[in-house]
Amino acid sequence: MNLMRTLVLLLLVSSPLAATTEDDLVNVLETLYLVYDTAGMLESLVEDEMVPKIGSAAELSRARFGDDSAAARLVDPWGTPLHVESVPGKGYVIAAAGSDRKLPLA
Repeated sequence: MNLMRTLVLLLLVSSPLAATTEDDLVNVLETLYLVYDTAGMLESLVEDEMVPKIGSAAELSRARFGDDSAAARLVDPWGTPLHVESVPGKGYVIAAAGSDRKLPLA
């Protein structure tokens, strides 16, 4: 099983457990889709062998589309931008803060 499927599976199993209301659940599911869609943007760069070092959603947007237009959409339902980072040849990280607006990164 590849890493992206593993990550999405972990999020699907754990995230809905934290949702306390129907609105929270909808926001969690929207965030899962956003992370999955963002991974697809990164994977398209991998397939084209064009993966640059990326440290933000704006950098991903520039690498994929040539401008910052997509960066405004890479925001979770609580208003926090996704954390997007990649290192060529090593992989990538996409993290969403969630309702507490704290990124789960060390």
